Parts: sequence; C-alpha cells; structure tokens
Amino acid sequence: VASGTGLIGLDPGTGKTRLDYPWPMGDEMARCVQSPVINGDEVLLGTGFGQGTRRIKFAPKGDMLVGEDVWESTAISPYFTDFVIHEGHIYGFDGEFLTCVDLADGVSKWRRRGFQNGEVLLLPAQGLLLVQAEKSGDVALVEAKPGACTVVGQFKAIKGKTWNHPVIAHGKLFLRNGEEMACYDVS
Repeated sequence: VASGTGLIGLDPGTGKTRLDYPWPMGDEMARCVQSPVINGDEVLLGTGFGQGTRRIKFAPKGDMLVGEDVWESTAISPYFTDFVIHEGHIYGFDGEFLTCVDLADGVSKWRRRGFQNGEVLLLPAQGLLLVQAEKSGDVALVEAKPGACTVVGQFKAIKGKTWNHPVIAHGKLFLRNGEEMACYDVS
C-alpha cells in the first residue's frame, strides 16, 4: 500500500506488517498512483510534486521484507495518473509532460507537452499508448518507443475536463467525465 508516509506491505492472512519502507511526503500531500511490482521483488514508488520515483528492491530479513533503492529519479513524478511499463520503459506523466523513462536506470528518454497531465493506457499488442488529455477531452495514440514521442493519431473524444481513466473492453473505448460519457468502436 502506497501512502503519504511511504510503502507498507501487510500479510493478508494475519494483517501483520511485513514491509515498511519510509518515504514521507509533505503534510498536505497524498500519494495517489499505483506502485507496480517488477520481477516479483521490486516496486516502483511514484511521488508527485517533483519528488520523483524510486525503484526499490525488497529482500527477506527475518519476518520482514527490507527495501534497498535501485535508483531514484526526478525524470517522472507521477501525482494523479498512473504510469505504464512496456519493453523496459516507463510511460506516464510528469506534471504536464508525457514522459518516457528507462526502467533500468531512471534516465529520461523523452518529454512532450500537449496532453495536459492526462491518463495513459497501454495497448501492448500494438505497441501504443492511448493518452487522454485532462482538460481538452482529446485522445491520442502515441508509439510506445523510447526513441521519440510519435503521435500516430488524435481526435476530440469528449468535452471538458476529465480525471477518469479510459477503458477498452470488447472492442470499445469508454471515456467519461462529470458531464458526459462516450463510447467509440475501436475494433
């Protein structure tokens, strides 16, 4: 569980704390993004407001799992939106920049404005990112490649601000905000 104080792990059978990795944030901040597990024993812990992301490797020590930093990087500081991992790279938002970061070392590969701190959905079979802009309601398809940020296509999907994650199910793309909902056939 990621929180404003760091990362904790609980034994599901007993509720006992098995992992306690401290990385406190400021008093008025919250850690909102998911912490993906890598290789079964590593976790990415993202923190907004320029604090960055840490890749942490955990190993058993007695009844606990103890974390050791693999790297820390300010190349991506996710606050509101989750990031995705594809072929050794992290794709997500660092403020209003759509960003690609090398998973091995935390080094930035590219950054691009224009998506307004939106949401990212990975389409792994196509090697694409579906990016939904937060303020404009635009949706873009971006190549999930570390060489450059290449937009394959873009369209106006809904009107107004949205903080809701896009969903693809049964060949349909579902988008919504507080005013409207839209469904597009993407089969």
